[in-house]
Parts: sequence; structure tokens; C-alpha cells
Amino acid sequence: MFIDGSESAATTAEWAQDQLADYGEEEIIHQGLQSLNDHSWRGLPATHATWVSYQNWLEVVNWYDEDPDAWNFNYWRNFLVAMVAGRSTLDAQRIGRGFISYLDDSAIESVIKAHAKNG
Repeated sequence: MFIDGSESAATTAEWAQDQLADYGEEEIIHQGLQSLNDHSWRGLPATHATWVSYQNWLEVVNWYDEDPDAWNFNYWRNFLVAMVAGRSTLDAQRIGRGFISYLDDSAIESVIKAHAKNG
């Protein structure tokens, strides 16, 4: 394991990048792999920041494990909020259509109404 020094940063980065190529549809997995890649790709040994990042991710995983549907809803809703904030209602609606796989119409409309410029 990279964090405890038993795997090199280079080996860990290569593994993480391979996994990122086909991690499936679970955003929580993507986040963990991306964080691991971020901490290992430079080829430097793990640091305290690496450990803290890993612990923070484990907390998120625990929340996800308790209620995957709620976690996914909150993740995609917050993502959409960040994407439409300050944009025109028309632009926000275009962006919102890209989230239909993750959020229902009422959630998308609620975000647009609350966060788009003209919403």
C-alpha cells in the first residue's frame, strides 16, 4: 500500500491510472482513484497530507455506504449547483439536461431556479 510505503509511488500511480480508465459508474470510486493518483503521480513518497486525504475519503465512503442513493443525489445536485451558478436560465437548462441520468426533473429545475441568474 502506497500510504504505508510498501508500494512505490510509480507503481501506485500506474495502477491508479489503469483503474481510472475503466472504473465503472461509481463516482465514489472515481474520487478515491483520482486522489490516489494525485498523491502518487509525482513519484514522491506518501506524506501526512496523503494520509489525511485517505482518511477524508474513507469518511465519504462511510456516508456513501450508509445511503448510496442520498450520497449520489447530494453529489450530483452540488455538482449541478456549481455548474449553473450565475449562468443564464437558458444556459443552466442546457447544462441541466446533462444531469438527467443522475437527478430527476424536479431536482434539476429546483437548482436552476435557485442558482441561475434569471432563475
